[in-house]
Amino acid sequence: MSDLMKNREMALENVFFRDLDRKILQDLQDENEKEVLSKLSGIDDSVHIEQIFSMGIRAQTIVALGYIPFIAVAWADGAVEKKERNLIASKIKVERSDHQAMILGLVDRWLARDNHDELLEVWRDYLKGYKSTKGPDAFNSMKADVLEFSHLVAKSAGGLFGIGSETGSEKELIKRLNNYFNEI
Repeated sequence: MSDLMKNREMALENVFFRDLDRKILQDLQDENEKEVLSKLSGIDDSVHIEQIFSMGIRAQTIVALGYIPFIAVAWADGAVEKKERNLIASKIKVERSDHQAMILGLVDRWLARDNHDELLEVWRDYLKGYKSTKGPDAFNSMKADVLEFSHLVAKSAGGLFGIGSETGSEKELIKRLNNYFNEI
């Protein structure tokens, strides 16, 4: 075999193994990220962790899960109004100094599409992990905050002078959120 052929064979082999090494390293990083997500969220179910991971949530954006109820309320009547979007963004800006741009980007993507049922199932599992990790006092405080802000989101885009501003579908969704808290 000529040197040229040996060099080409070796180059092809190097490319193959370099790509394989990258794939293996990426798989290892993904698995490590999923373990971190599981620890941070308190969710032990690998199927739900896989869902969270496939939605673009990483360790630095796990806090974005806390905004899912508000996204669902904004979508409850079939469309997200600008006032609802702005209110949710304002909450993120007030509460999150860390990774704010990433959280805003992720929440904005979620607000752009109507997939709140899938998001709510992930959030429901997050609630279970939250309660077991943080305890009942923090859980009850979270419940009060989530329900209060959910009502604000619902009222932000509707009604005249705040009268009749929550639609029936928004009220139903907030009731569903309350039931999630009560079931855990």
